Order: sequence, then C-alpha cells, then structure tokens
Amino acid sequence: TFAYLHIASAEKRSGKSRVLEVQSALVKAPTLAANLSVAVLARRLDRGATLLLDEVDAVFGNRGKAPSDAQEMLRGAINAGWRRRGGDYWRMVGQGANQEERAFKVFGPKALAGIGELPGTIADRSISIVMRRALRSERVQRYRERDAQSGEPLRADLASWAAAPGVLDALRAAEPALPDALNDRAQDSWEPLVAIADMAGGTWPDRA
Repeated sequence: TFAYLHIASAEKRSGKSRVLEVQSALVKAPTLAANLSVAVLARRLDRGATLLLDEVDAVFGNRGKAPSDAQEMLRGAINAGWRRRGGDYWRMVGQGANQEERAFKVFGPKALAGIGELPGTIADRSISIVMRRALRSERVQRYRERDAQSGEPLRADLASWAAAPGVLDALRAAEPALPDALNDRAQDSWEPLVAIADMAGGTWPDRA
C-alpha cells in the first residue's frame, strides 16, 4: 500500500500549495496540477509519476450537489491506486469501433492539498497534516522557485538509498509493530512508513 498525504487547512494562504512545491523537488517524476482529467491522471500514473494535486476542494467540491460522473471516475482512479495488487484502473481506449480494454497502473505516491475534507473513501486512504495561516508575529524564510534546486542532493540521496542492494527486499519482509488503536486500513497505510523509519534508525522509529 501507499498512503496518500492529505495537506489540509480551514482557510486559504496556509501553505498547502507551498508544501506541494517543495515536494516536487524531492519526488520522482512530479506531476503538479490543480485540475486534471481521469484520462490524464491514469496515463501519468501509469508512467510512474508522483501526483501532487492542488485545490482538491475545487476538484471534488459540489456545494451539496451529487458528484458528477467525471468526479466519480477521478475518485475511483485515485482509490484504485492505494494498493499495488489490484491497483489498476480499467478504461476503453481507441477510436470508434476499434476500442479495447486497457488496465492503467495507478498505484503510487499521491499528495492532495485543499481546504476542508476529502471524499470519504480517499480520506480513508490518507494521512492528514493540517496547516494554518502564519500569525503576524511569526516569520518564516521566504521560498522561491529557484530554491527547489537545493532539494536535488536530498532527492538523489533518497533515490540512491532506495536502490541500494537489499533495501527493498528488507522492506518487503518487514513486519513492524503497529499501534492497536489504528484500524486495519490505517495499519496498512502506516506499515511501510514505519518500516522505512525503522531502517532509517536514529529517532525516526520512535517518531513514527
């Protein structure tokens, strides 16, 4: 499984988009978007992209109305990508009578940012961090797009670590201890992250 990251806040200008921008410098094949069709989503994920979807409140928000067919298809594709086994999204591709079934591999990392809550089935597959607007008394270093270049050494180190001999085999075999307070789906979401924290050592296992 691969838990989704839900970056939430109760109001705008709380740093949600900035989190996605910073992440785009650290992840594999980032696809940073504020809106996209299910066809584009399925094809990008099938090629191994990392989805960084902003303004999900606009993508899924209906102000009390029933979800549209397009929203339901997008939600279904995102839900399908939570688990590797069965993480396929089936579509008909082609022109006219020359169409055939095709399974798009939509499993993989996704971060979803927006105001308010996600659709329930996506939220159930997500780990949330809640942002808030900075107070006037709080000062943070300003982020510029060129600062993303400073993330490249860290991204390269992470990729090198994951590619080291034995790392993925050890993670596949790992059975870390998980809190009983988590339900089954939450345990499935956290298990790979806790396993990675255990391998990282230091303070990471306790923090996880």
